[in-house]
Amino acid sequence: MNGSLEFDHIIDPTNTTLSQCGTLSVVDTIYTLQNNVNSSGTCFTISANNITLDCQGFTINYSSAGAATTYGVNIADDGATVKNCIIVDGNVSSAITSRYGIAFNGAGSSNSTAYNNSVTANSSTGLFINSHNNNVTSNIVTSNNGIGMQISGDNNTVNYNNATSLSGASGIVLSGATNT
Repeated sequence: MNGSLEFDHIIDPTNTTLSQCGTLSVVDTIYTLQNNVNSSGTCFTISANNITLDCQGFTINYSSAGAATTYGVNIADDGATVKNCIIVDGNVSSAITSRYGIAFNGAGSSNSTAYNNSVTANSSTGLFINSHNNNVTSNIVTSNNGIGMQISGDNNTVNYNNATSLSGASGIVLSGATNT
């Protein structure tokens, strides 16, 4: 080999800039938000493995119409990372409780990370995890009239977060086995 290195396979993630809401669907891609974005319903859906959404401190304003089952970021596949986002539920008056800031939605969203996000939900849970082996670190999550953070599934790690409910509901609810 004469002192040289040989590599059989190198994964170099693709970098893509974003300026509007949509579905993030290219495997092994880092999506970087370039400006604040707004959506009347769900803003981002992560629908492929190993995707990173880096908001760089920009704001995601979602669910301005107040409809049911809407998300700031809906994670539907493994290995996702959502970081550096300010996520705001855009409809203060809606009493519908299924409008989540960040949702790790089902078994397909395992092995994912939420890091350094600020999430404000109105009548819903700010950060909802229903999957396994996820890491939630350094997030500030507030729900005006619901649970701040709800973590179910197994082997999820929750570190250095601040989760509150302004209505007297729980700031953090942990259920499932070996969540820490």
